[in-house]
Amino acid sequence: MKTNVLAYFLMLSCCVLLIACERRAEKPTLKPSDAQSQVFDSTMVLVREGKITTEAQFNAARNQLSASIIGKVTSDSLQGESLFNYAQLLYWSGNGRKARQILEDLRTSRDKQGSAAWKQLISMEIEENKYTQAEAMMKEYRVAFPPDTNDLEYLFDQCTTLADRYNEANKPEAAIRVYMDELKALPSDAPYGSFCLVMGLASVMMEIGRVDECQAFIEKRVNDLQRALVLHPRSGPPDSVQKREDKTAEGLENYIETLTFLSSQLHLIGTKAPGLKFLHVYNADSMLTLERLRGKIVMLDFWTTWCLPCVIGYEEARHIYRDYKDRGLEILGITSLQGTYRDSEVSEGTKDKPLDKKREINLIESYIKKHRITWPCAVSDRSIFDSPYKIKAVPAFVLLDRTGNIRFIQSGIGQEKQRRRIIEKLLKS
Repeated sequence: MKTNVLAYFLMLSCCVLLIACERRAEKPTLKPSDAQSQVFDSTMVLVREGKITTEAQFNAARNQLSASIIGKVTSDSLQGESLFNYAQLLYWSGNGRKARQILEDLRTSRDKQGSAAWKQLISMEIEENKYTQAEAMMKEYRVAFPPDTNDLEYLFDQCTTLADRYNEANKPEAAIRVYMDELKALPSDAPYGSFCLVMGLASVMMEIGRVDECQAFIEKRVNDLQRALVLHPRSGPPDSVQKREDKTAEGLENYIETLTFLSSQLHLIGTKAPGLKFLHVYNADSMLTLERLRGKIVMLDFWTTWCLPCVIGYEEARHIYRDYKDRGLEILGITSLQGTYRDSEVSEGTKDKPLDKKREINLIESYIKKHRITWPCAVSDRSIFDSPYKIKAVPAFVLLDRTGNIRFIQSGIGQEKQRRRIIEKLLKS
């Protein structure tokens, strides 16, 4: 009996040893770039399913997926971009020390890869709430990679993220400083992407009542762009594929148009909210109008069925509606007929064969139920992108006071805390 038991344990030990040897023999072969694609594809599936609605949730899912895949990623003979991608995966999977060592080595070069490594280190400081260190690194970066028209190494993503963090912490002056430091460092004909910084700046200055100052800043920037426009040759007809390229006349014209559009939004602050006519109303009386909501604080939420960020916007609105409905807040979702219907499961209608209006209205009703939207929604009789509220991108939120005046306009997601602060002030006024 003892002999049999001993033989069994010897056999089991051999099997374990063989399995361990086989696992050691299996070398990781997954390229860092392919691993990153898998991580982000899987994360975006969760976003589309509505399981991820915040930056923190996105980062947590990304980190968890990275940790599950890092053992399959090859680290042999990596250089340049592949080494940079591997460092990112290491950081996301929890090995920040090794990631920093790689990135610190990469950032010593004054090329594209050195720039990317430096910016990633800044992003890591922000993610770890080391804001003072992040700002210091930003200043050093601008010295090492001074932006110019021909080779613009900007900090758009890092500045936007850091300013958002400051804004969430109700530190508007710090957020404004971050935006302005980057905008002042950029040449007058900076790429279209810098509009994200101006838009973020406008949002903060709007909240603290510095609308006129923001208007003046935008006006100066438009004048600078118009002067730069003279020096840029036109690359093709207005419908050219290069229309939005940064270094073309068309790109500058588009930037000027967008800034002018933002300026027109700022001009609406403090004015009476324009009336809207509705083709159909959901979750409310069919006679619903903005005028009938006077006396309440109102948040208008402009959205479309094909807008993925709008899904996250509904989750933010759901939290706000839950906490403020009984205190005098009403939310009114506004969309318009697009001729097509798109969501994660259904796709109907094309540009050449637009949907029947009744069919689209019915699809929108199903969409509202699917996304658990319980507040009133309406289909505007005109496109929301041709709205008197100057909506250029969705989701867009407009806050109205009890008298029906516009107090705040904002596009995009992730600023729930800011909207809550403004709603609190409006409810108390």
